[in-house]
Amino acid sequence: MTNLRPSTGLRSAIHNWQRALAILFAIGVAAATLVDCGGGASCDAVCSNVLSKCTTDVLDSGDVARNQCIESCSQRVQNVPLKCAEQRDALLSCLSDAPSIDCSDPQKTATCTLANTTLNNCASTTVSSSSATGVSVGSGGGGTPCMEDKACATGLCNTKIDQCGMAGPLQTPCYRDQECANGLCNTKIEQCADAGGTAGPCYRDQECAGGLCNTKVEQCGPAGSLGGPCYRDQECANGLCNTKVEQCAASGGPGSPCYRAKECVSGTCNNETCG
Repeated sequence: MTNLRPSTGLRSAIHNWQRALAILFAIGVAAATLVDCGGGASCDAVCSNVLSKCTTDVLDSGDVARNQCIESCSQRVQNVPLKCAEQRDALLSCLSDAPSIDCSDPQKTATCTLANTTLNNCASTTVSSSSATGVSVGSGGGGTPCMEDKACATGLCNTKIDQCGMAGPLQTPCYRDQECANGLCNTKIEQCADAGGTAGPCYRDQECAGGLCNTKVEQCGPAGSLGGPCYRDQECANGLCNTKVEQCAASGGPGSPCYRAKECVSGTCNNETCG
């Protein structure tokens, strides 16, 4: 990747999308995750759509956030069962063309609910014998080194420690929700954990009992007051995060800092300044 020093706004976008990618490409889909993105072209298409719908910056193929998105896709996803390839491709196709994206959880975007559920149902079937369904299940027992679920007799590879095993109890190391018996991996501390209380560590909203992770400070908590740190509008009680100063704020008057038009009373933001 090109060694670029991004602007504050782009760093904010990158930070948000590192968190979003943990949802889109490392999210547990029953017994498997999205694989291969159907090839580089599909990764490119999904990242293009998600980034364009969920950021205000004009991102092209040379931008850091886009490169990180595609790189994360190619590096982190694993094979889904062969029988689910059609369902996987259908979901990826839907995400690449979706007219709107749920930016807090792109895979669960409303327009792709059916495709997501279909893949979820297909991948949730874990078998101990390949003869029953044609799904390949490896012979690796607990503790056997692995890089993907299909290498394990248990049908699960813990991708944090690269070992075959079963879904673990609280405090077990993890990268994915399905690696935890309670179905939740805290991706900030990389351990199985219950949803946290106020000030608990988090990257994703579902890691918080209150349903909100402040992605600026990476802590669970209620929506903040004016002047509070933020990356996303939902992290502010007034529903507006000034993404230029990364604080909850009211829309500004002429000369106020901005990245987005809605951060300005006039509805116009030019050269990072309200008109």
